[in-house]
Amino acid sequence: MNIHLQLFYNVMYKVVFDGFNKPIWFDPMSGLCSNYHDYLLHIGVISWETTIAMDQQFVDANLDNLSPFSTPEDNNFYNDKKYSNPLRLQWIKDHYDESLDIQPILNLGANINPSFKPIRR
Repeated sequence: MNIHLQLFYNVMYKVVFDGFNKPIWFDPMSGLCSNYHDYLLHIGVISWETTIAMDQQFVDANLDNLSPFSTPEDNNFYNDKKYSNPLRLQWIKDHYDESLDIQPILNLGANINPSFKPIRR
């Protein structure tokens, strides 16, 4: 797994499970892919290989890469139940690496990429 994706999962874990403040790029009504894309834009990483890394994980796990955690309660791309979906929550837990220090990422705040504007799908 590339370092950017691992850091993203670790930040998501801290936000969703440990109650850390939501980063400026995090939208609780968007899924992991959209939030990962916004995270990459926020930190200034523009790389096709980095961007598609999460999609490839879904494909490797035999999940649909457009809607990998689809349930009747989470059946569209933009809703307020994304992070109560147990499949999505388990995915975040399964990809969390407690040995990786994310404090530098959390300290970045909103100033790393001042032109950042979240993209909503």
